[in-house]
Amino acid sequence: MQELHVEYKKYSSEAGKQLADWRKYANKKSSADYHYSVELAKKIVELKEKYPVTIVEKIARGDEKIAKSHAAFLLYETLEKVAKGAYDHYKALMKKVSDDMEAIRRGE
Repeated sequence: MQELHVEYKKYSSEAGKQLADWRKYANKKSSADYHYSVELAKKIVELKEKYPVTIVEKIARGDEKIAKSHAAFLLYETLEKVAKGAYDHYKALMKKVSDDMEAIRRGE
């Protein structure tokens, strides 16, 4: 039973770290999305004077600064998903250990 308590604490600690990472990446993703949207809008307004409206957004997305902003958003989105997946994994492990401890208490 002692080993299960140690295992549970280890998983709980890891779940806490993943939850913190999940929140951190979600905040960074939100910030990156904001900066990307603002920079894209500025570039579109700038390009509207020179090019037909139908192709302005495609041209704007090709701008290096805007492409980097979008890449940052995609990176943080991926990191957020990975952290959430890891958090869910550790929570499932905690549930299994908890169920095992309960089974021992009941004498199964």
